[in-house]
Amino acid sequence: MASLHQRPRSPFWWLKFTDKKGVKRFRSTGFRTDSALETSKAKALKAEAEVGEMVVAEQAQKSDGWNWVEKTFALEIINPLSRQATIDRWRRVEVFLIQKKIHSPVHVHPDLLSEYITWRTSTPKRSGKKASRNTAIYEMRVFIRVMRHAVRRRLIQYNPLEGVKLAKTPPKVKPAMTNEEIDIIRQALPNQPAWMKIAFEIALATGCRLRETSIPLKCIDFQRGRITFPAPKGGEGKSFTISMPTTLRPLLESLRDKKVTCEIPKMASKEFGRDFLHRKLGLKHLSFHCLRVTKVSRMLLEGVPLNFAMRLVNHSDELVHRIYQRHEVSDLEVYRDAGIFGAKSDSQT
Repeated sequence: MASLHQRPRSPFWWLKFTDKKGVKRFRSTGFRTDSALETSKAKALKAEAEVGEMVVAEQAQKSDGWNWVEKTFALEIINPLSRQATIDRWRRVEVFLIQKKIHSPVHVHPDLLSEYITWRTSTPKRSGKKASRNTAIYEMRVFIRVMRHAVRRRLIQYNPLEGVKLAKTPPKVKPAMTNEEIDIIRQALPNQPAWMKIAFEIALATGCRLRETSIPLKCIDFQRGRITFPAPKGGEGKSFTISMPTTLRPLLESLRDKKVTCEIPKMASKEFGRDFLHRKLGLKHLSFHCLRVTKVSRMLLEGVPLNFAMRLVNHSDELVHRIYQRHEVSDLEVYRDAGIFGAKSDSQT
């Protein structure tokens, strides 16, 4: 809201207000601070500016509101899956804003972040379960992103949500699969939809993510033994090529007459994890993504250099790559004396 200020070395009242474009302005009223009459005139000028700000806010609410958000994301995000995920998160935030009667960016305040997390984690979903804190935080990050766009569109001068830190709950550690677990899964897969078996074998051999197992056959070079993942996490700009694993060739050869290796359904992660691994097999500690952890861990156990292992699974961040390493104590016994000065082997003691 508009306000009056005194400035050093100036005898006049200065007016701070927001113009029609949402930009903060400062200007001299021309009325002196040492005069009661002129001070009252400055206050009248401030009241007029406040009325103007209210008119602008109402116009923004009626004309723009939040209608521009989805159109902005549709133009900004190239990857269709990322675009839809972002829009879905925004729609959940928009439901909350409507309930709070926050109809435009000008009404947003920092407290909405904590209020949203409380609301989101306490409101049951259709399944009866409640969203996690991390889910709410991912959605709030989309909200912050929306407010940045509001600044660029000059609906507001600054983003009141910028700089607010949201601490996530540490995620559950995903383990590597054991040989016994892999055997159990393989024995059960023939009774499941065909895409599950194909996706499982591709991910086990390459360490790719679930969506990345749907590979166009034109991206598989059988003659040179190469597989190109055209749209991994991050979009087409992150595409990469690897040598075809020997164990994977027979499966890929059997799919030559198809356009893609497999069609991944919309709820594939839940179908494979919750419905198949958890409910049917009782392997509640596993998920499809554990196949990526398994690939990374086994490569490093077999002595694959770190930079090569990162290249094979398309990891650009060494820290992220190390998070995927899951080793049992027994796996590390061979290295128990490595790096210890004066250590002797068992044969020497």
